Amino acid sequence: MNYFTTSALIISIACIWFCFFVLSTPVKSKINSTFCFFLSAITIWATFQFLWLSAPNKELCVIYSKIALVAGYFIPTTFLHFAILITEQPDKYRKIIISSYIFNIVLIPFSLFTGLLVSSAQTLPQVKFYPLGGPLFTVFLFQYTILIIWGLVLLRRKAISSPLYQRLNIVFWGILIAFLGGLTNFPLSFKIIIYPYGNIFIPAIVVFVFYGILRHQLMDIRVIIKKNLIYTILIILISLLYFFSIFFTEHYFKEFFGYKSFVMSIFFALIISLLFVPLRNAIQSFVEKFLFKGNYFDITRQNEQLREQVSQTERLKSVAILASGIAHEIKNPLTALNTFVEYLPKKHNDPEFIQKFTPIVANEINRINTLVHELLEFAKP
Repeated sequence: MNYFTTSALIISIACIWFCFFVLSTPVKSKINSTFCFFLSAITIWATFQFLWLSAPNKELCVIYSKIALVAGYFIPTTFLHFAILITEQPDKYRKIIISSYIFNIVLIPFSLFTGLLVSSAQTLPQVKFYPLGGPLFTVFLFQYTILIIWGLVLLRRKAISSPLYQRLNIVFWGILIAFLGGLTNFPLSFKIIIYPYGNIFIPAIVVFVFYGILRHQLMDIRVIIKKNLIYTILIILISLLYFFSIFFTEHYFKEFFGYKSFVMSIFFALIISLLFVPLRNAIQSFVEKFLFKGNYFDITRQNEQLREQVSQTERLKSVAILASGIAHEIKNPLTALNTFVEYLPKKHNDPEFIQKFTPIVANEINRINTLVHELLEFAKP
């Protein structure tokens, strides 16, 4: 395998693992399901890209690339759908999402059974075969670029406009990095000699969103995996330590000392068992410091404080709007009071004038007093 087949395999494994991780959590929602569809589309595309890059002939390369690119149709659509759901705007963009899905489904037979999507395959120095795009390939590139950028804009706007949604920044940066990496797959299909070196950045989706789940309970997935994460890292490190210890001694010391592999395996197992507790403590400290930055209750308390800050901010906005309205309402009774004050020196002996304006003045004063009292009640902490 070369760099390009290896990167495709890494993308496929990372995305399918993360998809199963999200599905295995207790939280079930449209947001999580849509995100899993998004990951599934990437997985299918990456798997068949691995197959087309490893294909023994051009015919198989064309078949595999068609399947990969049909799955690729749904990458931007499912991402935009996810962005709309997580920013809580499904009703506003419902017709656009439905139209996009229908458009992708309609294109499937034309893409698979004609040369409109992939016309042929070319042989290049660094890859066995690479597909050449047909007319629909340009449509795919256009759709991919527009919908991904649209989804990124929605995420960024929501993160900027509301403190409660600042955690969406982690999704924004992960998708942006992956998007820029994914763009490197297109030039070769237009006979522009730029190889898809950026594929290695596509798993940034998994890395950034997984961090968002750990640190910010992204997509409402609660932090219930800390212990599993610690022991998973521990097992991986111990396995690697054991493997490289045996590998190193097998290659460099066996011929000098003539030891038996079984004896050395027992020796290294003993050493690793002595390191188990310190290594576990070090990993736990790392996970809590750099990923969780506190235990579950600390994170929950921080989120509650954030929600209170957002609530207070919204209340202050409402007070500002209300104050503007009250200022307008107070002007009307003040006009009546001002009129009474202007005429009072001249007509204080006029019974008709006094009889007419006395109830008006009383009513307007009561009106002002009521407005001020309601404002004070609303503005209480």
